[in-house]
Amino acid sequence: QKLVFGIEIRPKLVEYVQRRIVAKRHETATGETAATSAGGATHSPPSYENVWAIHNNAMRFMPNFFEKEQLEKIFICFPDPHFKRKNHRKRIISQPLLAEFGYTLEPGG
Repeated sequence: QKLVFGIEIRPKLVEYVQRRIVAKRHETATGETAATSAGGATHSPPSYENVWAIHNNAMRFMPNFFEKEQLEKIFICFPDPHFKRKNHRKRIISQPLLAEFGYTLEPGG
Protein backbone atom coordinates (compact mmCIF):
# COMPACT_ATOMS: atom_id res chain seq x y z
CA GLN A 1 0.00 0.00 0.00
CA LYS A 2 1.41 3.36 -1.02
CA LEU A 3 1.51 6.45 1.17
CA VAL A 4 0.08 9.76 0.00
CA PHE A 5 1.40 12.86 1.75
CA GLY A 6 0.39 16.40 0.84
CA ILE A 7 2.35 19.53 1.72
CA GLU A 8 0.35 22.72 1.30
CA ILE A 9 1.17 26.31 2.22
CA ARG A 10 -2.46 27.46 2.64
CA PRO A 11 -3.70 26.50 6.12
CA LYS A 12 -7.42 26.64 5.31
CA LEU A 13 -6.95 24.19 2.45
CA VAL A 14 -4.97 21.83 4.70
CA GLU A 15 -7.74 21.96 7.32
CA TYR A 16 -10.33 21.16 4.65
CA VAL A 17 -8.35 18.20 3.30
CA GLN A 18 -7.70 16.85 6.80
CA ARG A 19 -11.43 17.06 7.64
CA ARG A 20 -12.27 15.18 4.43
CA ILE A 21 -9.71 12.48 5.20
CA VAL A 22 -11.04 12.04 8.74
CA ALA A 23 -14.60 11.85 7.39
CA LYS A 24 -13.59 9.20 4.85
CA ARG A 25 -11.83 7.20 7.58
CA HIS A 26 -14.97 7.41 9.73
CA GLU A 27 -17.20 6.31 6.84
CA THR A 28 -14.95 3.33 6.21
CA ALA A 29 -14.76 2.36 9.89
CA THR A 30 -18.54 2.54 10.39
CA GLY A 31 -19.36 0.86 7.09
CA GLU A 32 -21.41 3.79 5.81
CA THR A 33 -20.08 3.27 2.29
CA ALA A 34 -21.03 0.10 0.46
CA ALA A 35 -18.51 -0.54 -2.27
CA THR A 36 -19.62 -3.02 -4.91
CA SER A 37 -18.13 -3.93 -8.23
CA ALA A 38 -20.03 -4.06 -11.52
CA GLY A 39 -20.80 -7.75 -10.94
CA GLY A 40 -22.44 -7.03 -7.60
CA ALA A 41 -19.63 -8.54 -5.53
CA THR A 42 -18.55 -6.46 -2.57
CA HIS A 43 -14.97 -5.45 -1.95
CA SER A 44 -13.40 -3.56 0.89
CA PRO A 45 -13.27 0.21 0.39
CA PRO A 46 -10.00 2.07 0.92
CA SER A 47 -9.28 2.86 4.56
CA TYR A 48 -7.59 6.23 3.94
CA GLU A 49 -5.09 5.42 6.70
CA ASN A 50 -2.27 6.03 4.22
CA VAL A 51 -3.30 9.63 3.38
CA TRP A 52 -2.60 12.91 5.17
CA ALA A 53 -1.84 16.57 4.50
CA ILE A 54 0.21 19.07 6.48
CA HIS A 55 0.64 22.82 6.44
CA ASN A 56 4.18 23.68 5.45
CA ASN A 57 6.30 25.26 2.74
CA ALA A 58 7.59 22.56 0.40
CA MET A 59 9.99 25.05 -1.16
CA ARG A 60 11.85 25.48 2.11
CA PHE A 61 11.38 22.26 4.05
CA MET A 62 10.91 19.33 1.65
CA PRO A 63 14.42 17.93 2.23
CA ASN A 64 13.67 17.91 5.98
CA PHE A 65 10.75 15.51 5.48
CA PHE A 66 12.28 12.96 3.14
CA GLU A 67 15.56 11.12 2.82
CA LYS A 68 17.58 10.72 -0.34
CA GLU A 69 15.73 8.67 -2.97
CA GLN A 70 12.79 8.02 -0.64
CA LEU A 71 9.97 9.13 -2.96
CA GLU A 72 8.61 7.29 -5.95
CA LYS A 73 6.69 10.27 -7.35
CA ILE A 74 6.16 13.97 -6.69
CA PHE A 75 3.06 15.79 -7.90
CA ILE A 76 3.13 19.57 -7.92
CA CYS A 77 -0.32 21.07 -8.42
CA PHE A 78 -0.73 24.73 -9.37
CA PRO A 79 2.99 25.44 -9.06
CA ASP A 80 3.66 28.88 -10.51
CA PRO A 81 1.13 31.65 -9.94
CA HIS A 82 3.84 34.31 -10.14
CA PHE A 83 3.85 35.55 -13.72
CA LYS A 84 5.72 38.82 -13.32
CA ARG A 85 9.48 38.64 -13.75
CA LYS A 86 10.12 40.31 -10.38
CA ASN A 87 8.24 37.45 -8.67
CA HIS A 88 9.92 34.56 -10.49
CA ARG A 89 12.08 33.89 -7.41
CA LYS A 90 8.89 32.88 -5.58
CA ARG A 91 8.11 30.09 -8.04
CA ILE A 92 8.21 26.54 -6.71
CA ILE A 93 9.58 25.29 -10.04
CA SER A 94 13.11 26.60 -10.36
CA GLN A 95 16.50 25.10 -11.07
CA PRO A 96 17.70 24.98 -7.42
CA LEU A 97 14.41 23.53 -6.19
CA LEU A 98 14.33 20.90 -8.93
CA ALA A 99 17.70 19.72 -7.65
CA GLU A 100 16.28 19.36 -4.14
CA PHE A 101 13.20 17.53 -5.40
CA GLY A 102 15.45 15.27 -7.47
CA TYR A 103 17.43 14.43 -4.31
CA THR A 104 14.29 12.99 -2.70
CA LEU A 105 13.21 10.99 -5.78
CA GLU A 106 14.29 7.42 -6.31
CA PRO A 107 16.18 6.66 -9.54
CA GLY A 108 13.76 6.75 -12.46
CA GLY A 109 11.18 8.64 -10.35
